[in-house]
Amino acid sequence: MLENQNPHENTNNNSSSTLKMIGSGSVQSIEKSVFIDMDTLYGKEQPFVLLEKLDGSLCSPIIERVVSESDASSLNSSLKKNNFASVSAEKIEKRAYDTFRLRMRTKLSHTNAIVMGMEELIYDLGDEGTRRNAKGEDIKLILNDHLKNVPTFEYKTSEMTKEEEEYLVFKIDEQALEIDANFTQLSEKVQNFIRFCIHWINKGFTPLFEFFSKEHKIVIDYGDKPFLSLLALRHTVDGYFLPYSQVKKSAQQYGIDCVKECSNEQVIEAAKTGDMDEILKAIRNERGVEGYVLVLNNGWMFKVKSMWYNNIHKTNGFISKGELKESRIWQYCFDSKIDDVIGFVRRDEDRIRLQEFNDTVINALNNYVSKVQQFKEIIQLELQKEFPNTPIEEIPMKDYSRVAKQVIKDEPNYVFTALVVNKKDQTSLSSLIKEYCSRNVVNQLGSIKNMLGCQDIEFISRSEINRRAKLQRQKEGATQEEEVNQEEDEDSEDAAEDL
Repeated sequence: MLENQNPHENTNNNSSSTLKMIGSGSVQSIEKSVFIDMDTLYGKEQPFVLLEKLDGSLCSPIIERVVSESDASSLNSSLKKNNFASVSAEKIEKRAYDTFRLRMRTKLSHTNAIVMGMEELIYDLGDEGTRRNAKGEDIKLILNDHLKNVPTFEYKTSEMTKEEEEYLVFKIDEQALEIDANFTQLSEKVQNFIRFCIHWINKGFTPLFEFFSKEHKIVIDYGDKPFLSLLALRHTVDGYFLPYSQVKKSAQQYGIDCVKECSNEQVIEAAKTGDMDEILKAIRNERGVEGYVLVLNNGWMFKVKSMWYNNIHKTNGFISKGELKESRIWQYCFDSKIDDVIGFVRRDEDRIRLQEFNDTVINALNNYVSKVQQFKEIIQLELQKEFPNTPIEEIPMKDYSRVAKQVIKDEPNYVFTALVVNKKDQTSLSSLIKEYCSRNVVNQLGSIKNMLGCQDIEFISRSEINRRAKLQRQKEGATQEEEVNQEEDEDSEDAAEDL
């Protein structure tokens, strides 16, 4: 499969194709005869670079500010006394920060086992947390112990220019960091990683990394040693990527591993022709790699996945023969992974069926989020009767909980939890409910269906569709000869697809 990403363009959905252009979550088909005009593009600089496509977990660094002990004590005291009115939004906004940490996060969060594995690698913390997680210990307790070992630094900021204020909330003082006692005690390797991340975050860029470890292997086995590789530097607001040459140079300056260029001569020669058919042909024959990313100087990126990788995923297997549980397909929908899968589906009818199923599930999820949002509004209206002219943030949690339980008494317990967390942390209801569905659907598919009002919605394999059709034909009195002919046709289609 070959995909293209242009950070400067948004596109709309269209019919599926081998080549896909992806921008800001939308998809548009491109004719397969895409051709790079080398005569036009070729100049003093190479018009493209072909990079390895790593098979790991995408992640990025974040700066986690830590509230001061005195301020935390004041807030906790108010919470314990249920004196929530004194914990105003203004007070929380102005709370003092003593220290900060450089943390990592995946697409979902910064509090999971994958992040812990990354931080163990970055800060040379060993693998105690990873081993405890493998034994099945409570991940919350493990993460709590893990955070005690992640170094913190004095929180000092630099003044920002008007231009910087457009894309920064705060700017870490890099000179102050250099003389911080906790920082100077770290190894040169760890210091350089922190320097690199803060340098680019201060410039308004998000460093994007790929993390691999044997505990979180997806498909390709890179060995027993975990690693972190820099993929790109993307502007946080404008969305553009820095050229690979600049990314590689900066990584070298700080001693950071960077994604490597393709070393397969056949693939490189095919790329030089500029013919996408030739590139696809060369990469399809590759083994042991996920694929490559073709980066043009104009910012366009083409992601090409090898057929070897595609076959390992057995994308068509779970659709045609039901090799995955139905609940996994639901989880793909909640995790926004259908777009990653659908391009590998061979049959148009299966591709359409999968897309329609995904759209139905997401629509049901969005409708349920709207329903919970309405509950939230009703709760707020009821509370205003008891606490007129009081901001919702200042209403005591015990009163909010009491009214919430009355309003949503017929809903699952998690809805109450989501509303409480939403009030306390201001986390969006959509994110909370989506994460809940993703986390529980594998083992509680029936409950999730009931919650979303999707009791009659299902995704079944083609073999199951054929089985049900056979039973229906038998009910309708199909002759034995007609049944044999139908089964032979279905077997021939599956055999041809497998071939």
